[in-house]
Amino acid sequence: MPVGPIDSDRTAAGGPPFEFLPNASLRPEVAHNVEVGVNFKFNGIFTPVDAFRARIMAFRNKVDDFIDPTLDPTFKSPGSPFPNGAFKYVNISQVTIEGIELEGMYDAKSWFLGVAAHHIRGTNDDTGEGLYSIPADRLVLTAGFRAWEERLIAGTRVHFVAAQDRIPSAFFGSAAILPSKVYTLVDLFAQYVINDNAVLNVNIDNLFDVDYRQYLDQDRSPGLNARIGLTLRFGATSAAEQ
Repeated sequence: MPVGPIDSDRTAAGGPPFEFLPNASLRPEVAHNVEVGVNFKFNGIFTPVDAFRARIMAFRNKVDDFIDPTLDPTFKSPGSPFPNGAFKYVNISQVTIEGIELEGMYDAKSWFLGVAAHHIRGTNDDTGEGLYSIPADRLVLTAGFRAWEERLIAGTRVHFVAAQDRIPSAFFGSAAILPSKVYTLVDLFAQYVINDNAVLNVNIDNLFDVDYRQYLDQDRSPGLNARIGLTLRFGATSAAEQ
């Protein structure tokens, strides 16, 4: 299946320009993990009803026979005069995966503010190169308010996503995987409890219709997306609890 030129941020139409090959000789991974975490819980910080919750975790994992994809750009499909590459999973003798994750939320009842983030690095210990399956760094901020005796909850969520170009050299210049670029997304959300039997939900994702592509996706990610939903209760559980 020969393909034409592929630009730096888009794949050719008509399916992936490479073959997926099985690997019956894969060995199971053996992981040696070290994790350290701490949780925070505080009530009544500034007012009698506010609260703060947070979790921070750091980890360092050594993995033997780590399973990750590789690409052979010289592979030719049967009957094809041109190399189109072969994508398959292989064992890497040893890798190091380390990082930090955190979550936190301050809730003042009438309003709230939250943060979630991760910073992860994966390294092939034999070559010093990055790993295919490690996600891009991400920071998510959430802010919102409650009104009308908490029948209305509304807010915004902002995603800050870093570039991910720490990939194995075998994939550079191929369409099997493309480095992703920095992007920022803004979402809006709202929930209104009409009564004990009905809840209205509204979500607007990618409010500013940002043109972006998530790491490991070959196609552009969705643009502006709006959804509205109505949950009705038919039973003993209230709609707000469903």
